[in-house]
Amino acid sequence: MFELQTVLAERRLTLDALMTELLVTEVIEIGEIYFYSDMLLNGALCQTLLSRFDKYYGIFIYKIELTDEKDVVKIMDSFKAFQQSNKILNNGDKRYVSRFNNTKSNMLYVGVKQHKLKIRIKQHFGYGPSKSWALHLSHWIPKEIKLKISIYQIDSENAEYISFLEQGFWDSLKPMFGRRKEV
Repeated sequence: MFELQTVLAERRLTLDALMTELLVTEVIEIGEIYFYSDMLLNGALCQTLLSRFDKYYGIFIYKIELTDEKDVVKIMDSFKAFQQSNKILNNGDKRYVSRFNNTKSNMLYVGVKQHKLKIRIKQHFGYGPSKSWALHLSHWIPKEIKLKISIYQIDSENAEYISFLEQGFWDSLKPMFGRRKEV
């Protein structure tokens, strides 16, 4: 019985700390960046696009989404074709793409990044290491797809709280790719 009471007391403290963070911490939408998928297929244009993320240093939640719901089926079909060809690569070139949730959502991905956001976005664009779990968009996204990345800065360094927020975004938005974080 003593162990149960200890566990319950610890959980209450954790919940109290999360509630306090929720009440005092600011989460501010600080940017939206719109672009077309074609930019990801051109190295120079992609570098120009990535330079827009240079100023983002801190702790962020970001979401990557389609601006037109008509593109959802195109994205799903294109990814499924890529997934088949990616599976047969045994020479180390296989890309570690975020889990496909097979949901018809215009929300592609929700994530958290601490420090330099540009590094993580670069991976999602497909210009990072192939073994990074990311979208790797430049390797499969169709042309002429309009996307938006929304960026939210979090004024907290509490890892549990940050995961809690990310989980809330994920539960609400139900992205097509990625995994739900557990707190």
